[in-house]
Amino acid sequence: MSVKVRERTTRVKGTPYTYWIVDLGMVDGRRITKQFVTKGEAEQYAAKQTVRLRHLGEKALSLSDDELHDAAHALAALKGSASLLAAAKFYVAHNNPAGGRMPLKDVVEAYVREGESNKLRPRSLLDLKYRLGRIVAHFGGDRLACTITRHDADSWLSSLRLASGDPVSDLSRRHYRTVAGGLFNYAIEHDYVAENPFTSKTGRRRRNGGPTEEKLPQILSESTVEAVIKAAHACEPEMIPALTIGFFAGLRTAEIQRLDWRYVDLEAGLITVPPSIAKKRSVRHVDISENLRAWLLPHKRDSGPVAPQTEGEWRGSIDRVLKRAEVEEWPHNAMRHCFASYHLAKHQDQNKTAMQLGHRDTNLLYNHYRNLVTRQDAEKYWAIAPVISGFQESGREHNTRSSIP
Repeated sequence: MSVKVRERTTRVKGTPYTYWIVDLGMVDGRRITKQFVTKGEAEQYAAKQTVRLRHLGEKALSLSDDELHDAAHALAALKGSASLLAAAKFYVAHNNPAGGRMPLKDVVEAYVREGESNKLRPRSLLDLKYRLGRIVAHFGGDRLACTITRHDADSWLSSLRLASGDPVSDLSRRHYRTVAGGLFNYAIEHDYVAENPFTSKTGRRRRNGGPTEEKLPQILSESTVEAVIKAAHACEPEMIPALTIGFFAGLRTAEIQRLDWRYVDLEAGLITVPPSIAKKRSVRHVDISENLRAWLLPHKRDSGPVAPQTEGEWRGSIDRVLKRAEVEEWPHNAMRHCFASYHLAKHQDQNKTAMQLGHRDTNLLYNHYRNLVTRQDAEKYWAIAPVISGFQESGREHNTRSSIP
């Protein structure tokens, strides 16, 4: 392909005019030309095109007619929003990643194996497998992980339902997003995908135009707490230590289920939450209040689990207690939220309450639990204790009152 400059003459109303044509030759069955007023402009343009064709000519000539058509259509589709090279690189990264085109089920299996090798706790591993199983069931195990888009992720999260058919709670939906996000972060590290479709966009507002409002934690009234413990005393007495440690020491449910009596020291007045069961794997010590000590004393053992070990046993016992107490709603983390609210109301010391909960600062405590209950409510709450008259313990005599026999 050569570039030629040709002189042309025409007449306008009988007056001759000269102009110059730069002929680039035939491209796709059509001659490409460009017109100039002066010879200098034409020659300058022709020189640039000659250099350009010299560099690109071999590559251009190596393309088939179909490839040239494809490139032309691609550029038309891009409409100047990106170069053809940039579009090609984006496609390769998202559809043919460096780590290979991995089916979703294979990525999930590898991610779970990593969790097992990292000594993930059995409860956490079970939850991970369950949630990842729902992801695979929805998208299909053979679906390539690199083809799942942000739209796919958002659509799936919005479609999540309980067995009853009702939508899952916002909290549960966030948990699913977190688990799926961890899976795709793992995939990014191994070059199976180019981006994480489950990562929330910073500062994003809901499509309804307004910022989301954080819900305050739901807590139980002191009379409801007393009714729950009274019901346990009547039908599930082995649950008394677990329930009272939850209500009056603020341990998480998972921590209570893994707690051993070896870590409950009534003489020192402390419950030790060892790293092996703590959420953040860091030890903390929780004070045993006077009423909690009274509840635990009749049940104290040197060792052994404080609560039912399996999730089924725990759930069954809790359900029977709540049914007897006629409590229809059991808020998420009810016992821990009650402890935080009533402890803060009683002591009026954010640092003290935060330390008992194992929080690193008081921000969460201040924003969530402040002013949820009154001091009068707190006094009633911390007075919930069994009726024990005149028993001797550690050289001190205790007299506690409650409607619970």
